[in-house]
Amino acid sequence: MSRLRFALSVIVLAWPGLVSAQNLSTTEAGSNHYTGSSGFEDFKKNRREGFTSYKAQVQEEFQQFAKLHDQVTARYEKRISDVWADPEQSSKTRWVHYEDDYRIKRVVDFERQKIVWSTPENQLGTVGFTKNNARQMLQALMAMTRRDAFEQDEVASEVEEKSLGQFKHLETATLDDASPVLPAYLFGEGRVAESRWTSAVEAMLSAGEKVANSQNGQAVVSWVFPLTSGEPDKTMEVPKPKPTPAKRPPQKRPRPSK
Repeated sequence: MSRLRFALSVIVLAWPGLVSAQNLSTTEAGSNHYTGSSGFEDFKKNRREGFTSYKAQVQEEFQQFAKLHDQVTARYEKRISDVWADPEQSSKTRWVHYEDDYRIKRVVDFERQKIVWSTPENQLGTVGFTKNNARQMLQALMAMTRRDAFEQDEVASEVEEKSLGQFKHLETATLDDASPVLPAYLFGEGRVAESRWTSAVEAMLSAGEKVANSQNGQAVVSWVFPLTSGEPDKTMEVPKPKPTPAKRPPQKRPRPSK
């Protein structure tokens, strides 16, 4: 499972809870109880067997989960390869998303600090790929929350949907749907006024350029924008030390004349 995602359902192995002390002293007729050293050994044996069975179930589900993830990923890559000669998926430093029936690819490259919006040259006449379209793309990107990003991730969404009804030991996380992700990254703040990230979009557009290149033998046209807030870097000013006044040499007092 090589894809790095903002959120992904995971199988969590949890140690079963300890039985209460009351279970050790049950004396009612027909109840299980343990007495003496042999009874304690039986208790430990039952606990070990219970945990071994639980662990085997979780490991089996994890293997099935991994198989399901690989199957969903393979189908996703097949759909991409019908349009792109060099299909890409997200990594630790690149957030890749396809839209418009996979004819447009958006890559947020955190390592190289840029956003690349691309389409195969033979698809230019079938998609909106003007600079104004790029503005709309950047605005939508800046407003995206973690929940939005997860729902756009076809593999993660499909795996979660299929897993919920298939696996008993599956746990999912609740994703933030209030705070946009990219403004927090660019400005280093949890909440950023919309006017600031709107200015960031305009700064990206003004510095962007349209380029053409070849990817695995396929002609591709791209808009390339710097990943910037559009604001000057804030540097802390180090206070300069105050100059020390020069010491005046001691003056000799005139001696009274005799």
